[in-house]
Amino acid sequence: MHKLEFNYAPEVREALATGRPVVALESTIISHGMPYPQNVQTAREVEDVIRSHGVTPATIGILEGVVCIGMTPEELETFGRLGPKCHKVSRRDLAFVLAARANGATTVAGTMLLAHLAGIRVFVTGGIGGVHRGAEESWDVSADLTELGKTPVAVVCAGAKSILDIPKTLEYLETQGVPVVGFGTEFFPAFFTPSSGLKASCSVSSSAEAARLCSEHFRLGLGTGVVLANPIQAEFAAEAEKVEAATLQAVKELSTQKLEGREVTPFLLARIEQLTKGESLKANIALVKNNARVGAEVAAELYMMERTGAVVVGGMAIDIISKPDDPGCLGATATSNIGVTRKTYGGVGRNISECMARLGASVKLISAVGGDSLGDELLEASSSIGIDVTGVTQVPDARTGTFSGLLDGRGDLVGAVVDMGVYSAINDNAGSTLPPALRSSSLLILDANMDPSVISQALKQGEAAAVPSWFETVSVPKAQRSVAALSGIELVKPNLAELKAICEAVAGPQPPSDSTASPFDEARRYGSAVFDKLGVKRLLVSCGRHGAVLLSAATCPVSSQSRTVTLALEGLPPLQLAVDQQGANCVEYKLLAPVDSPVSTTGAGDCLMGGTAAAYLKGMPIENAVVYGMLCAHAALFADTAVSPMLSPAVLRVKPSPAAKL
Repeated sequence: MHKLEFNYAPEVREALATGRPVVALESTIISHGMPYPQNVQTAREVEDVIRSHGVTPATIGILEGVVCIGMTPEELETFGRLGPKCHKVSRRDLAFVLAARANGATTVAGTMLLAHLAGIRVFVTGGIGGVHRGAEESWDVSADLTELGKTPVAVVCAGAKSILDIPKTLEYLETQGVPVVGFGTEFFPAFFTPSSGLKASCSVSSSAEAARLCSEHFRLGLGTGVVLANPIQAEFAAEAEKVEAATLQAVKELSTQKLEGREVTPFLLARIEQLTKGESLKANIALVKNNARVGAEVAAELYMMERTGAVVVGGMAIDIISKPDDPGCLGATATSNIGVTRKTYGGVGRNISECMARLGASVKLISAVGGDSLGDELLEASSSIGIDVTGVTQVPDARTGTFSGLLDGRGDLVGAVVDMGVYSAINDNAGSTLPPALRSSSLLILDANMDPSVISQALKQGEAAAVPSWFETVSVPKAQRSVAALSGIELVKPNLAELKAICEAVAGPQPPSDSTASPFDEARRYGSAVFDKLGVKRLLVSCGRHGAVLLSAATCPVSSQSRTVTLALEGLPPLQLAVDQQGANCVEYKLLAPVDSPVSTTGAGDCLMGGTAAAYLKGMPIENAVVYGMLCAHAALFADTAVSPMLSPAVLRVKPSPAAKL
C-alpha cells in the first residue's frame, strides 16, 4: 500500500467513494503546454467534455508539496498562473517535489503513477512521450514508456508526438509488453496527423470494445498499461507535410540550442507552433478534447461492464403456508380444514434474490434476521443457493421474520400474519452497507418492507452510484406508504390492486371501472396517472391469471414484435403467451392457458420480478426480459416453495416456440 497522502477534489472524492467512473488528466499540458489564460480555459473545457458523459474528471498535479487528485476551480487557476514555474514531475522527481513542498506538474508517467495509486484506471492526455530522434547517440527515451511497462492504466492519446522516432517508440512499447490499440484505425496516429503509416498492435472499433479489452487486460494482472491510440479528427488535423517540415526544421535548430532532457520537448513544440502559425496548437487542443470524449466513454463503459450483478434490499423470512386439501375450500372458514402445512424460506427480497441466483445472476442481499436458530437456518439455506448474504444483519435477541399464510383450495392467498419487527435492523444498517455493495452492481432492487425514509435514502444512494433502481410494492398498505419515495424510479412492479392504491395516493379516488374494461385497460388507466404524478419510468404490472403488462413513460418507449410465444420447462405444462404491442409505450403479456390449480401463487410475483431482472442483467431488452420473468412465475405455480427449484441458468437459454425474435 502506498504512503502518499492525497488531497481529493470534492467531486472526485465522492465519485471514488461511490465507485463511479473517473478519468485522470495530466497537468504538464497546463503548465508547459500553453500560455495563461488559454491553458486554464482549455483545461476547464476538457474537464467539461468528460463531465458531459457522466464521468468525473481528475486533473492531477502538486501544489505546495500536496498531491491533488482533481483540482477545484481555484486550484486550477493557481496552477495555470504558475505555468512553467512548476517542476515537471515524473516517477523520478516525485520525492524531491514533495519533500521541498514545491509545485509540480505531472507528466504522462507521473500522472499514470498517481492515478493508479488513487484507483483511477483511465487517463487522457494529448500524446505520449517516446524515443527521441537520434536516441542511438543521446539515449533519450521518455519515462512515459517505462511507466507504461509497469503501471496498469489505460492511456487515451493521439499517439506519439511527431517530433519523436515513432518506429523505435513502437518497438520499445512492444518490448515492454504494452498493447498499442488503434481506436477506430489499424494505424498508430502521429499526434497532429491521423496516421503515422505504422500499424498498431491491434485495433477496436468502439468504446465498448476498448473497455472490454482494458477490462480483460486488467483482470489478467499483467501489470502493464494500455495505449488507446485515438487519431485526431480529420477536420482538425494539421496538414501532415507542413507539420513534418516544421518538425524537421525545429529538430535541426535544436542542435544549435544546447538543450537536453526535459528542455527538448517544450522547445520543439513551441517552435513547431511558430512555424505552423498556430495551426499545431489548434490541432493540439482539438485532439485533447477528442481524447477526453473517448476516455470518458471508455471509462463509462468499463464502469458498467464490470458491474455484473444486483443488490437486493428487502425482507427474508420463514414462510409457514397452510393449504386445504379440498380444491373448493375457501380457506377462511369458522372451522378447521384438513390440509397440509409447509415451512419454506421466503421474504420478498430473499425470493427475488433466490430466483436471480438460480438463474445464474450475481446477487447480494441486504436484510436482517434474528439471532435464533431460524435465522441461522435461513442464512445457511440462502447462501447454499448462491445468494451473497454478507449484507444480512443477524440481530441478537430478535425473532427471525415469519410469514404465516392461509391459502384456499385453489392455492390463492386468503390471508396472512407477518412478524417482521426484525426488519428495523435493515433500516438501521442499509445506509452503511449499501454504498460499498453498489460499487460492483448494475441494478438495485428494493422491496417495500422497509421504512419509507430508508427506501428514499437507498434510492438516492443508487442514483449517486448511477445504478438504476427497481421497486417491488409487496402489498397495498406498503405500496401506499412508499409512494413519496418513488419519484423518478426506473421500474415499479405492483399488482393491479397495488397500482390502483398508488394511483389514488397521488391522484385521488378513481372512477369505478368500466365493466367491459380488461385488467390491461385498467393498468393503463392507473399507470398514466402514476407516470404524470411520480415520474416513474416503467411499470411492470402483474394481472394475475390474465398475465402482465409493461408500461413505459413517454420518454422510454418499448418495441416488441406482436407474436404468440410458447416456452416449456421439462416436466411442466408449457407457458403460452400472446405478446401484444399496444402503441409505443405498452406491451401486454396475455396468458393463453392460465393454470387452473396451482400448488401456490405466493411466490409468482417475486419470480416475475427476479426472472425479469436476471434476464435484463444478461443484456436482454426489458420487453424481452419480461417473457422470462413470466416463465419463472409460471414455474413457481407448480412448486411448494416460493421459487421453483427447477430454475437454473439454462432457463434463460430456453428458446420460444414457434420461432420468434426474442
